[in-house]
Amino acid sequence: MRSLRQSFWRTHLASLIATGADYTVTIIFVEIFHLWYVIATAMGSLIGALLHFLAGRYWAFEAKHKKLFAQSLRYGFTAICSFLLNTGLVFLLAEYLFFQYIMAKIVASVLVGVGFNFTMHRYFVFGVHR
Repeated sequence: MRSLRQSFWRTHLASLIATGADYTVTIIFVEIFHLWYVIATAMGSLIGALLHFLAGRYWAFEAKHKKLFAQSLRYGFTAICSFLLNTGLVFLLAEYLFFQYIMAKIVASVLVGVGFNFTMHRYFVFGVHR
């Protein structure tokens, strides 16, 4: 198992990669396919969540020895909460605080990623307790 410091940095590097895919999907669906930014945000978040789960399990937390099904259920629950937090924050920031949708997505991603996702992934999803 990784130390807190190692898993923190590795999971955030994995998050950057997953976020890159998330943003790419979001921007493509808004700018090329002209989907509503909220739907595009949801689609990007789903792709990012899948990539991040795989990176967390096999690289950041090295938790591949644990049961895949149980981890994926816990990750799914956490991803749904993260999805709702991210999508809701993007909507609130864009609609009520008049952020441009990409800036709203950046702010929401940072707040949810640092404030919610890391702790849930380390202790709840992948069961790292030291």
